[in-house]
Amino acid sequence: FFFFALKLRLRARYSHLTRSMRALSSSVASVRSSVRFSRATTKDGPHHSPPFLLFGKVILVTTGTRRRLLKAVDDDAASVLLSSSFAAEADGSVMSSMDEILLSPPDSDIITEDITEMHKRDLTNESIENVTPSPQTAKVTSIAELLAFTLPTMAIWLCDPILSLLDTAMVGLTSTIELAAISPASVYVGHTCYILCSAFAVSATALIARDRIVARRKNTPEAVEEDARTVNDVLVLSTGMGCIIAASLFAFHIPGLTKYVGANSLVLIPHAATYTKIRLLAFPAAIACAVMQSAHLATEDPYTPLKATLVAAAVNGLGDFIAVFCFNAGIAGVAWATAFAQIVVTTLFVRAMVVRGKKCDARKHDLGYRLNGPPPLRLPLRLPSLKAIGRIGKIATPVFFVTLVKAVFVGSTIRSGTALGPAFSAANGVMFTVYFFFAVIGDGVSQAAQTFLPAQLGDETRAFEMTKRLLLAALCIGCFSAVFSRIVPVYFPYSFTTDSTVAALMKEISPVSSLALLLHTSSMASEGCLLAGRDTKFMSLAYVPNALLAWIGLGLTLKAGLGIRAAWFALAQFHFVRFTVNSARLLSRQSPLRKQLKED
Repeated sequence: FFFFALKLRLRARYSHLTRSMRALSSSVASVRSSVRFSRATTKDGPHHSPPFLLFGKVILVTTGTRRRLLKAVDDDAASVLLSSSFAAEADGSVMSSMDEILLSPPDSDIITEDITEMHKRDLTNESIENVTPSPQTAKVTSIAELLAFTLPTMAIWLCDPILSLLDTAMVGLTSTIELAAISPASVYVGHTCYILCSAFAVSATALIARDRIVARRKNTPEAVEEDARTVNDVLVLSTGMGCIIAASLFAFHIPGLTKYVGANSLVLIPHAATYTKIRLLAFPAAIACAVMQSAHLATEDPYTPLKATLVAAAVNGLGDFIAVFCFNAGIAGVAWATAFAQIVVTTLFVRAMVVRGKKCDARKHDLGYRLNGPPPLRLPLRLPSLKAIGRIGKIATPVFFVTLVKAVFVGSTIRSGTALGPAFSAANGVMFTVYFFFAVIGDGVSQAAQTFLPAQLGDETRAFEMTKRLLLAALCIGCFSAVFSRIVPVYFPYSFTTDSTVAALMKEISPVSSLALLLHTSSMASEGCLLAGRDTKFMSLAYVPNALLAWIGLGLTLKAGLGIRAAWFALAQFHFVRFTVNSARLLSRQSPLRKQLKED
């Protein structure tokens, strides 16, 4: 009578699970109305199915035994009740509620272990490939799911290019000289910011993704809180570094800009210096913003950063319009609007993560809630330990070096156009603004690789399948970027300038810039796969020869008389070689896809 009453109670409570049974009907066709099958989020290991709970003990049932059990169950068998859920995050440990499983399988091929012992067992030394993936990464993510994550991620990374695009458009409609001055000033401030943002953002993504995987395996409060400590450490270190670099750039901005623009464009220096000084005020905020974006993306939450990005774009657009058309502030006005927008979006991120921390503290015993969502931020911030600095530097240093080489090369290609004169500088500046607007789409694909691929490492088949899908998604997105990036200079050149010479030069550049964008997206996807596998040493060694080859190509194309297009041919060559080398590494015997992802 007790089991009959319990069965009725569970049937009423879990009636919604009948929909889930339809998807599993092929494997549980003989299970009758007394059976409720759980949609386990666990990934079956090579030897065992998910655990069942029987009278206070964990039962590990082999895959073959499980099939026989499901086939043998009928109306005359003993009452069988399967739980509504395995572990809340499916970390391979015990279920805590007695609404779990009562099962009477054959004694063969079944291993039992006391629940208390399972709780006490130290899992620190277990290899990372046995970590149970999260529900989002329990299977190889489809191309549609990758695009669903990548599209809002692209919108997030579009924040800074949108701000720069608005600045360029507003200034270009009022002054060609100020339009030309934005290009060197953006390189001086923006590229330096990009180098630091990339280093610390990749560190935050890799470490927080790792912290979440380990937390799901251990399922202890100490392990669960590790991602919050990581956010604090990366945020403090990156903001402090940003303040130091901003002060250094401010101190040397006049000689730096003078050396960059060359003797033919010295007229740009006063305007470029004005823009640079104002943008440097928000330099630390921009780096902190990138870190908090990555913290959300590492936990598969692209929508909170997306909201903040939309607010920043709206604030900057309104500020640009008021500054340029109401106060005639020109390049200084758009710089103030951009700096203010960056501070606003950083403030929104801090507020969202602090509120998240308060909610997690209010539900501190609910580990499932804590592991589903972005990591919290708790004030006041604390200084990172030497061990934490070393942990961050282990990833940030090679990424910093790789990004530095990339930024120096891209900066030199921009300079090759700036040195030709103000009109060439203006056209090159607009086209590079359009290029970087679409180039961050490739950054979104790289972010997707760093988010989804780590959970598949340790299983070579799944890792290669995920990489193939990432590269296919990158190809689709690259084609989109190449087509739409050419529409702007061909059909809407006067949205950025009133000078017909500048507009003609933009059209001349557009075919090569589209080719460079197509190759950039695929190369960024392959680079994201290497970053997910922590193959930063290979990346560091490969970048310098590639940059040297591209510089040689730039010199040859300039001598061939290609003019302003020479820089873009060199950029396309750089991305093509990068994609080829990265792909060869991913397919080689030393591929990170064939290795286990080890703990720090």
